[in-house]
Amino acid sequence: MLKLLWVVVVALCVVAVAVLYLVLDTIWETGISALSLSVISSFLILAGVLVALISHIRNITRKWSEDYLDKAIFMIRSAYDTLASKLNENGWPDNDRVRWLTAARLIKTGQGLIRNLTEKSHKEVYKETEHYWRGRLSDLLRPYGDSLPPDYYAMEPEHVIVYSGRIKREPLSLTSLAVIYRFMRWPDGMEDPLNDEPDFTSEEIHKMVTFGPIGLGTHLENVKKAFQRMSK
Repeated sequence: MLKLLWVVVVALCVVAVAVLYLVLDTIWETGISALSLSVISSFLILAGVLVALISHIRNITRKWSEDYLDKAIFMIRSAYDTLASKLNENGWPDNDRVRWLTAARLIKTGQGLIRNLTEKSHKEVYKETEHYWRGRLSDLLRPYGDSLPPDYYAMEPEHVIVYSGRIKREPLSLTSLAVIYRFMRWPDGMEDPLNDEPDFTSEEIHKMVTFGPIGLGTHLENVKKAFQRMSK
């Protein structure tokens, strides 16, 4: 539909240029007084229709982009909900093969939908929303430090290669693990917005110690003293 509308816009632009050329040529040859009111009116009407049509297409494009943004965010949120909706006795997401595959497919679908975003603001909103759900998934799956044990992913490593219906629990798909854990990683080359945030000033720390939060101010004073001791 959008392609058809843009074809109409291009065709109207061609007509408008042709009419404008005719108007300018007439002015050049015979002077502006030779222009008839109908020619001028036709040109103004054509210009008005062209502006209105471009504005209409712009609104459609933005709404189209917004719909894809909403769907992409819904997919990413649903991926988290799929894993977080059922936790075992240890507080870990249920290590069900189908559940993990579903979450991975939702992530890939959401990431695929953002290719249809046409608005810079929508791309920024998605990027920040993805950061949020990346953090939520990291809290859930604990990829660093005290992470999930090896037998969480498969009862036996050989099951990843081949398994039968007789085993108690199917292994998690390596592909689903790759999608989910790569999603949780901070993207290469993406600048951290916290990098340009300055440290607390001495004045800020003094105000905290005096007026609050006193605990934070005291902590920052102790850190400052520790730096001073280490630098000696």
